[in-house]
Amino acid sequence: MRYAERKLHEAHAALECREYTTMEIGRSRIILGRVVSTYVEDQFVDPTGSYIKADELHAIGRMNGLGNYVRTRDAFITIPRISYEEWKNGKR
Repeated sequence: MRYAERKLHEAHAALECREYTTMEIGRSRIILGRVVSTYVEDQFVDPTGSYIKADELHAIGRMNGLGNYVRTRDAFITIPRISYEEWKNGKR
C-alpha cells in the first residue's frame, strides 16, 4: 500500500487533486489544483443536504508553503447563507 493510500485510511476526509497550473511570482509559486475525487466519512455529512459538518470534523488544512496550518474548530464567526433568489433580489 502506498503512503498516500495509508493516510487516506486514517483520514476522516480527503481530497484528491490534480495540478491545474502553477504560477511563479517572484521567489514564490502558487499551485492551483482541481479536485477530482472526495472522501468524507458518513458521520460528517449532513443528511439533509450535501454539506460537511465542519464543526464536528475538526479538519486541519495547510495554509501556505511556510508550514502554517489552520483548524476549522477555530472558526470565530458564522455568516448565515442566503439563497440565490434572496441575493438576486437585494437581500444582504
